[in-house]
Amino acid sequence: MNSTRYKTNKLTAAIGLLVICSSMLVACGGGGDSSDTTAGIGGTGIVAGEITGFGSIHVNDGKFNIDTSTFMVDGKSFVGQAGQDELEEGMVIRLKVETENGAFTNTALEVVYDDEIEGPVSAVSAQVGTTKNITVFGKTITIDEFSTWFEDTTFDDIVIGNVVEVSGFRVSPTHINATYVKRTVEVVDYGDTEVEFRGTIDKYFGGSTFEIDGIVIDFDPLEVNTEIEVPGGIENGLYVEVEGVIQDPTSVFAEEIELEDEDFDLDYLKSIGKM
Repeated sequence: MNSTRYKTNKLTAAIGLLVICSSMLVACGGGGDSSDTTAGIGGTGIVAGEITGFGSIHVNDGKFNIDTSTFMVDGKSFVGQAGQDELEEGMVIRLKVETENGAFTNTALEVVYDDEIEGPVSAVSAQVGTTKNITVFGKTITIDEFSTWFEDTTFDDIVIGNVVEVSGFRVSPTHINATYVKRTVEVVDYGDTEVEFRGTIDKYFGGSTFEIDGIVIDFDPLEVNTEIEVPGGIENGLYVEVEGVIQDPTSVFAEEIELEDEDFDLDYLKSIGKM
């Protein structure tokens, strides 16, 4: 695509192969929608996985036409080439794909990308074999010099204080295997640098403050400066995505709080015996 990248190989097949079907499809090869489950009736299905190539878009071992797709990239909508330009190899995406006669066609109707986490690196471990771990907001992120794609940085160049955007597979609530890492800011600037992360609210202090994994999140209770998409209001136990500005190593002022489902990664990894 447009930016400089440092190319590496695919993530290992055990994790990289990820195909999820909508709940009402006949089988993972495709099928009808919730009202059409008979062979010969068209519908849609979901394909999710790592981008491994372009010229159309390559996900898992499939190739899908995205010329007429709509794109949602980190919450922003795009159409056509503008959407394609926002994507990079290594990103984990979800495609809404047409199905016909019980199988996927090669046409993606919708492409969705949302990074797993974006924030400052607080620790970098020693290299073991081809991998090492970095820590962002208390989450362990495993990077591999041969199976992670890097943009604006390299495996060896990531240091404490860099702000990185990470895509990959969440193998536990606190551990991500990275397929894509981009350095967005060379040195974190408290009070100015934008960050993004997900987690379960474990301490709601009432009013406009809660905590996720030791990170204190403040927001505007009048929602003048915060977009809150949490039906029923903030409470303990909710799994949310927070976007905002980092104030210091353990606090963020939220500009957006959105209720989310737990990632599909956990159920998938359990299904193949990796958890």
